[in-house]
Amino acid sequence: MSVVDVVALKIDECCVSFECPFCRTSYYKNGQPRINSKPHLHIHGSSRDTSNRVIERSPHCNLIPQRFKPNIDCSFTFRITIDDTTIKS
Repeated sequence: MSVVDVVALKIDECCVSFECPFCRTSYYKNGQPRINSKPHLHIHGSSRDTSNRVIERSPHCNLIPQRFKPNIDCSFTFRITIDDTTIKS
């Protein structure tokens, strides 16, 4: 199984969020991302730990309902890095 490295944008005692490199906020009917679309934020549990570390989480890209979104092969794992650039609250 392959690993996709991402850096967490924000973490609190409940959740960690990051920008998915595959999902966008909107798509054209042909499945292509719209020009002005932004990366979609994914949220996963943080295990009530806001310290700097690396965690691995399974993707749920295909579970996000979006019109015209192409099917994404989810045979990978996200390796999420929580570091000093991550907003902690």
